[in-house]
Amino acid sequence: MALCYLPLVLGLALRLFHYRRDELLGRSIQSISPLRQADGRLSSRAGKAFLRRTIAGDAPVFEWSHRDSAGRQLPCEAGGNLLIHACVTDISERQRYPREIERLAYSDELTGQVAMAGAHVPPRW
Repeated sequence: MALCYLPLVLGLALRLFHYRRDELLGRSIQSISPLRQADGRLSSRAGKAFLRRTIAGDAPVFEWSHRDSAGRQLPCEAGGNLLIHACVTDISERQRYPREIERLAYSDELTGQVAMAGAHVPPRW
């Protein structure tokens, strides 16, 4: 279960677990689970088994015990499928810069003439 962290915390989770957002954000699932689940299995082993099933393509739905901020055990239903976190960044400006640099290298903005690379163009007086 070491791979399962809470990167995003919704308001419902805050109310359920009685934590502030900064207290719950980044916590591991194991840190809000009791040592053992209701069926007697170690939470770490049970969590790994569900994680393996999920990685294999299954979407298990199961009962899971959590603990709130006061240590009270909360019987819950958990499940879902594998979440892949991706960051998307607009790079259109970054891609535009080399084209703009090349354009500027071969044109003279003042005269509108095309400049030749490495050629010295004498000023017009």
